[in-house]
Amino acid sequence: MSTGARKEGLSRCYRDNHFIGREAVLSAAIGYLTTGSGGLALLAAPGSGASELLFRSFDRLFFVEKTVIPVYFSFAGTGSAEQLAARFIKSLITQSVAYLISDPKLLRAGISIEEALKIAPAKEAALFRGLWRFHSPKFSTVDGDAGELATLEVLSRSFDAAARANAAGLKISLLLDDVHLFARNHGQTVFESLFDSLNRNGVRFIAAGYRRFLYNASELPATAIAPLDFTDSAKATSVISNRFGYNLSDEVRDLVAEQFQGDLRLIEAFFRGANELGKSLSDFKNTQFHYVEEIFGGRCAKVIDRRLNYASSDPEEVRMVLEIASQLSESDLNALTVESAVERFGFGRKRTEKLFSRLNESEFFVTDAGKLRLPAGHSPQKDRLFARYRLEVSGENRALLLGKTVLRKIDEAPGLLAARYKAIHSLNLCGLLEDFSLRREVPEALIDYCRFAAEFKGAPDDEIIRETRNEPFISLPTIVFSTATQDIYPPIARSLAREKCAVGFGFRSNPETRSDEIWIAAEINSKTEIDREHAEFWCDRLEMAALMCDLPEYRIWLVATEGFTPDALAAMKARGAVGSSRRQAELLRRFLRGEFVQPEARADTGEHVEITIPMDENAELIAAGIVEELAKKHNYDPKSINQIKTALIEAFINAAEHSLSPDRKIYQRFDVDDRKFTVTISNRGIRLADVSPAANGSERAKRRGWGLELMRRLMDEVRIEETDDGTRIRMTKFAVNPD
Repeated sequence: MSTGARKEGLSRCYRDNHFIGREAVLSAAIGYLTTGSGGLALLAAPGSGASELLFRSFDRLFFVEKTVIPVYFSFAGTGSAEQLAARFIKSLITQSVAYLISDPKLLRAGISIEEALKIAPAKEAALFRGLWRFHSPKFSTVDGDAGELATLEVLSRSFDAAARANAAGLKISLLLDDVHLFARNHGQTVFESLFDSLNRNGVRFIAAGYRRFLYNASELPATAIAPLDFTDSAKATSVISNRFGYNLSDEVRDLVAEQFQGDLRLIEAFFRGANELGKSLSDFKNTQFHYVEEIFGGRCAKVIDRRLNYASSDPEEVRMVLEIASQLSESDLNALTVESAVERFGFGRKRTEKLFSRLNESEFFVTDAGKLRLPAGHSPQKDRLFARYRLEVSGENRALLLGKTVLRKIDEAPGLLAARYKAIHSLNLCGLLEDFSLRREVPEALIDYCRFAAEFKGAPDDEIIRETRNEPFISLPTIVFSTATQDIYPPIARSLAREKCAVGFGFRSNPETRSDEIWIAAEINSKTEIDREHAEFWCDRLEMAALMCDLPEYRIWLVATEGFTPDALAAMKARGAVGSSRRQAELLRRFLRGEFVQPEARADTGEHVEITIPMDENAELIAAGIVEELAKKHNYDPKSINQIKTALIEAFINAAEHSLSPDRKIYQRFDVDDRKFTVTISNRGIRLADVSPAANGSERAKRRGWGLELMRRLMDEVRIEETDDGTRIRMTKFAVNPD
């Protein structure tokens, strides 16, 4: 994007590079508004930039694309259904006129509907007058006290104007903001009915709102604004601070980015408030002092309080929220049930459940199975709740509390950043566990520290990459879901940071059995090999988590910076635990992601051929002929060629005879270069892991087992992997003289 001067539309206060880290979702939104059909839900966390995305989409459509007429409308604000309907029809007409006469100044001029109709092009003026006359609630005869049905009729009448305009050839695309507020103010039924009507009428629109609300309340196809990572959050912090005249040091920039967790609305409020008060943000002391002032009653406090008002503006309910936040933060209590809240505060179950739901949607709390808990980690929203509790409920002296909080925040600042830097350089155990599903078999030396220390410790990566292909392989479970162990067992946070401990839920399959398997992994910092005492300490902690969460068939995996002593490994083995060094874990990730190739072989100089062959008699000979031609082209010796062909035919026969394939097809891929020839055979049907060979009769079982054994003898590597609906066999033959 250009960062130079540009025309001013809805996003006039945001520079192009302010939209850091969300270019992909912006492009997707623009693409949908120009070529899509019906509605698209835009799921966004509070403060993540949903309004900015709609503003930018509007401006791109208005100034650049010029294929549809963009109409932006926000449901924020109070008022009756009639007032909301009138605002919408006015926005539709005035923004359409601005587009048609190419005058962006009208977008912010606040002109009346009469003025807009006067300056509208003659061709469209009659249409707009008809829309205003027919669809404006001013001319509605519906009784305003008739309830929800009347509300829906008033709103549907106005919003149908978009469909009528499209029918007249205007090509309207709606950008609807703050839709969670619409549902809150006018009811879930009205919300669902109105958007269903727009969708049925083929009106192109994006509906942006709180992600947790839209996820549960909308059946529209959805896209999401992903939270900014720390790097992008720091970049955005720098851009916003510059706009308000601040040139931050790197450490202050990082502190603000970490403290606000990528919440751009709060970051902007923070710097706007500092600018208005002439505050210095030159160091941690000044920055944290201003942060506390903002949380106690500045612009940030107002933003957070408005979010809390979404959940409830009732003073009694707000007091209840503040008490719950304090209770959950200051005790070992992890969550509060609806039943406990009803018993303690006496609001009734329905009222309490509704409040819990909206607290979850506004992301002050997290709800799970009727329980309310505080989100993990720190956040300005939590700081604001705690401050309000101590000021409004406990009645503490404001000046005294502010002073104590400033001291605590200044003291916490270095540790806050230290924790972030450690997280950035952590292994990301959750991601590593989920990567187990990419490759079912891995070299044993990449996960067993005893073997790695004996054969590869101190060796360069190139040598390890080269030699592990000759190592024995072991199978890993298929991990289908992973999460921080804190999420299932909060007390582990006393021993390990959130990113340092993870649990992966998966299963393990083979031709005989299929069983669930759960891995609990922990990353341990160490300057030397961990001894037996410390290894058993960490095993105890993870075993406690497994037992308290009633996890069956679990396995412990400890990853230490420098590995483990022989005594420690022996103790871990006796408990069924696995020990690895950090270097092993990093190499394992590379292997799982297909990056484990020799550096000189990274250039793609080979060939890749994919064919699909029916399971007909002698059809395997077609594939064998292709293999022979490819192998000869890359100078493989005759013996290797015959071995590859024979293994291929065996794999083909194995699939044809035993899979009971519904489509009777075999999918084959050949990857060949001067160093190795890889054959991948896939088929749908019964998987090897699902049926015991003995169940098919002794002779058939022997034939199947003999075929698999023959493939292993003929090829250098053979890996059998199960897919969702079938089996994949991957076989590799290395060239005799690769150099």
